[in-house]
Amino acid sequence: MGSPELARQGVLHRTRKKRKESTRRKEKAGVYLRHRERLTGKGRLRQFVYYLTTVVGLPELANEIIKDGRRCPKFSGSTCVLLTILMVVMRYRSFNAFEKRLSEPAMKKWFGNQPLPQCIDTVTNALKKIDLTTLEELHQRILKIAADNKALRETLHDTGLRFFAFDGFEPIRSNNRSCAACLTATYEAKDGPTTQHFHRYVFTYTIGLQPQLLLGLEPLASVSIRQATMPDALKAEGELTAVKRVIDRTRRTFPKMFDIGIGDGLYPNGPMFNFMKDGKPSYDLLAVLKKETDEPMADAVRLYETMANTHYYYDKKREEHVRLWDTEGFQGLETSNHPLRVIKAQKVEGPVNLKSLINWDADEVSTWWMSTTAPQEKLSGPHAFDAQRRRWDQEAVNNDFTQNWFIKHSYIHHEVGTTAMMYTFMIAYNLFQLFLHRRLGEKTRKTYTNIALAKEMELDYPQIASREEGFFPTPES
Repeated sequence: MGSPELARQGVLHRTRKKRKESTRRKEKAGVYLRHRERLTGKGRLRQFVYYLTTVVGLPELANEIIKDGRRCPKFSGSTCVLLTILMVVMRYRSFNAFEKRLSEPAMKKWFGNQPLPQCIDTVTNALKKIDLTTLEELHQRILKIAADNKALRETLHDTGLRFFAFDGFEPIRSNNRSCAACLTATYEAKDGPTTQHFHRYVFTYTIGLQPQLLLGLEPLASVSIRQATMPDALKAEGELTAVKRVIDRTRRTFPKMFDIGIGDGLYPNGPMFNFMKDGKPSYDLLAVLKKETDEPMADAVRLYETMANTHYYYDKKREEHVRLWDTEGFQGLETSNHPLRVIKAQKVEGPVNLKSLINWDADEVSTWWMSTTAPQEKLSGPHAFDAQRRRWDQEAVNNDFTQNWFIKHSYIHHEVGTTAMMYTFMIAYNLFQLFLHRRLGEKTRKTYTNIALAKEMELDYPQIASREEGFFPTPES
């Protein structure tokens, strides 16, 4: 007879074998997957869709709002938009990769057994003819629902101020594909001058809030688009013109939400200061200064050469020593109707006890210059410096879009369809952020990366058991 130890090992082996066989049977039957998306009950995609249907009411909003220019379409524009949102959230790299999903039973259950297009060209054609104003309205309605649910109640500092930022972004560039909405740029290449065609957009986004949301977008109009309404136009639209339109929409959507707008070195000029300050509601502008020869930076450089710093502090979160020069009342910018404030900041990384050893003239010292219309009693120098640096949060969003959302892939290259895709990316990103921060717990957000959660959504897609877990859980009346 074998030893008791060998007998015990045999029992353990048989037990493990039975468990594996049971697991395989359950996986084959669709009871559960081996992956960890089942930890919170339903799968991630079903959680996401449940949030969209119960909290946001996305299917009803899309059916109510979305319009397109097709004549007697068999499949509605709202269905095409919802399909595109699912494709973007599950991070498919192209419409062609997503097309195989359209005929699957799971997708039909997601859409309540409604007829769905079997060819992805139907979806892309709908996006090419969609009314962009209806996508903008859908976007704004989602933001208002989020605000009503107190998703935007957090503030960056204890002062209660809310910030938003704006910046340009070029998601699509091509040397051989173009449309009427394309901007152009010529570069010197080995074979001679090369013309690139690209689309550029201005995005606005929240600063210091969780979740971080995109507030709006505006395309820069090409020469041909401008000439449709202005025959004398000779060049494409500038970023300053486009950003004013999207900020005005933010004013209409959230008339009492924000206080200060943040921009890069393109924006500190008189017309932009006046636009921000004189509009209703009035916003202060905080922007980076770069040119030492331009006002008001030229005056500030001369003044601060002989002036002692006004602030010195240690930033515990960033582990940095910071000293500031902060003065109000600069009038050197003749085109500005408002006095300006100039802030110079220097920072050095290191432990708190490094203060007495810092050489502020060394190469490792970083220097920042900023200008704002916000007075010192409203926004302190340290808070202004922190807010300006947080503008770089948008760079993280752009990198996320580029690396994980595949926004630079030309899903559609069309004067309307490309902008429709940008709206879809913006709406999908906001819905994903709201889901992460309003439905999932902090422990889940810390445990999983966003790309891992998106992968879990893709894994959960085929597990839907009935239309009750989809966009249209109840039969149509």
